[in-house]
Amino acid sequence: MPQIFADVDRDKVLKQGVAVEDVYQTMQAFLGGLYLNQFNRLGGSGECFLQSEGEERLSDQDIGHYYVRNNDGKMVPLSALATTRRISGPEYTNRFNLYRAAQVLGTSAPGYSSGQAMTASKK
Repeated sequence: MPQIFADVDRDKVLKQGVAVEDVYQTMQAFLGGLYLNQFNRLGGSGECFLQSEGEERLSDQDIGHYYVRNNDGKMVPLSALATTRRISGPEYTNRFNLYRAAQVLGTSAPGYSSGQAMTASKK
């Protein structure tokens, strides 16, 4: 699948007086989505998310429209701190306990229990 890779230059981030975690959180919030909190309204609760509009995150050049605040309170564009390039990668990856994993589907043969099938699959 076509993907866009954002390479954050940590030296530039530190020279600009920006916290590295702020850069990543800003990219997550605008390009992906960020859960903020819950709210109560009319007896029910809802969730509040922050995300850019779809047309504001179509191109890798859109990263120049997002800003992060430095230690002096000034706004620094993300395009000054990160470069983007197009790459190819998997559509998704399976993970188990933070490690890459493969999903295995199977059933036991007639006359065998699921426990016997699991034992045989470990060999």
